Amino acid sequence: TVTDDVLLAYPPIGAGRLDRIGRLATRCRLGVMLDSSESAECLSRTMIDHAATARVLVEVDAGMRRTGTADVASAVALAERIAVLPGLAFEGFGFYPGHLRSAGSESDAPLDELSGLVGCLRAAAEAAGLEVRTISAGSTPLLWRSHEIAGITELRAGTAAYFDRTSVAGGVCRLDECAATILATVVSTAVPGQAIVDAGVKALGREPIRGSEADGFACIIDRPEVLVTRLSEEHGTLDLSRTNWQPRVGDQVRLLPNHACVAVHNFDAMTVAHPDGSIEERPVEARGRGRPCGAPGERGRGWRFSPSS
Repeated sequence: TVTDDVLLAYPPIGAGRLDRIGRLATRCRLGVMLDSSESAECLSRTMIDHAATARVLVEVDAGMRRTGTADVASAVALAERIAVLPGLAFEGFGFYPGHLRSAGSESDAPLDELSGLVGCLRAAAEAAGLEVRTISAGSTPLLWRSHEIAGITELRAGTAAYFDRTSVAGGVCRLDECAATILATVVSTAVPGQAIVDAGVKALGREPIRGSEADGFACIIDRPEVLVTRLSEEHGTLDLSRTNWQPRVGDQVRLLPNHACVAVHNFDAMTVAHPDGSIEERPVEARGRGRPCGAPGERGRGWRFSPSS
């Protein structure tokens, strides 16, 4: 067991997902972040069915324009609804400031605005008779400045578990502080000026660096000037135009992906190298592969194949 205190920062919608959430709630202190009365009511029914309780954070859109209530008034209105639903305990508010990609001075004013948002949320909720125990926020690009958001009580910075090339480009960490790399093998040097490795989209993902002008989808961690500039499903193209290094077929390289999360998700297991030199393999249990499709009528959990008639 890694922890018995879990926050699911994702809308609890879908019969299969709700059933797993209900079972999880019987084994740990479970928190769920949501942004609609529909999801709150679904979660409430699930908690009743499992004789469990979930603490709930109302998600607020702080500028990412992805999920979250639109303003303070709608957030507090939803909080009041949650407070009277059985099986739920209103805990506070949460947001993800993923639209801020830099920890530099250009984020000074937005950080002040986030502090103002937190203050307004707390004041409005308390005026409605609600107790606010938790304000959950943060992101890896703001890791070293999240403390400047006045009033937050919980920091979420997921990529910081590994760091990645985007973290380096954003000044959050150094190259030698990145923990997750992909071991790839050079399989072709037939075309001058490039080399092909056996790591493509299915290994690296196809995500550009956000918040930076850096190009490519990955780099060689000990040769950061060598970028993966093109991807096919099983092929990655190393651009050799900025290096004197001449790889040979069979050489192995460690690739640092732009985004560690989408890369780690592509593998069943990770090889962990400990500081004492010992090596172990650990399964990536949360990747969600190999599970059956969802309940009848539920979409988005996997593929269903039907024999042709």
